[in-house]
Amino acid sequence: MDASQDHGSLRVALIQLRPADGDKARNLAAAGEAVAAAAAQGAGLAVLPEYALAGFPAERMRELAEPLDGPSLSAFRDLAAGAGVCLVAGLPRLDEAGRIFDTTVVLAPDGALLTVYDKTHLFDRERAVFTPGAALQPPFEFAGVRFGVLCCFDVEFPEPARTLALRGAQCLLVPSANMEPWGPAHRAFVRARALENHCFVAYANAVGSASGYRFEGESCLVDPRGRVLCDAGRGETVVWGDVDLAVAGEARAVGDYLAQRRPELYD
Repeated sequence: MDASQDHGSLRVALIQLRPADGDKARNLAAAGEAVAAAAAQGAGLAVLPEYALAGFPAERMRELAEPLDGPSLSAFRDLAAGAGVCLVAGLPRLDEAGRIFDTTVVLAPDGALLTVYDKTHLFDRERAVFTPGAALQPPFEFAGVRFGVLCCFDVEFPEPARTLALRGAQCLLVPSANMEPWGPAHRAFVRARALENHCFVAYANAVGSASGYRFEGESCLVDPRGRVLCDAGRGETVVWGDVDLAVAGEARAVGDYLAQRRPELYD
């Protein structure tokens, strides 16, 4: 194991890709190359952007959606196992009732499914395609760090991130497909969620043009003091940073927002 993964520290890679609408085979191949590159840099966990599997051709989403136990989950398991990393990936998920969810899965290197999260806050055309998730998922632990999962538009609301932090999350994983002109807004939201919750935020965004959108990129890892530890810019790339839990303690020493909350005031 890389030294950065010892003692409450874990190297996290943000994978910034251009999704090709509807081309799962092409997108999986691109993801596989990027995950391997992340592992070569010592990453123990890698985050793919939202829509990395299927893109977002809204009119074809029912055709592209599949059950959770379908071939895409198996392909993601192979990517995680082959690279020896924990993988955060998304897929359009079809349930038994015929509903489609924008689902994020987290897979351990041994193939264990650590969490399944259905995006709870839907943006723009997503509302006509997906069913919103009914709940946030409890934080899960990997390599000594407790993680919570959000997805793209979720990060624009303070309540989901705060809820996960109060439940013990030390790092928020946020696959995203944020588009122009909201790049500066998302950077502000990501830094705010990190600062106000004393947690890391690992934000992996898409790039390029697809589905009538132009995605902003600028994937980043932000620490609990609001510092941007890595920034992917606007191209297809892999960047990484270390989640060091000692930094969260430093942030709380300055002003512990979670401990000083007054819930009786917040109707």
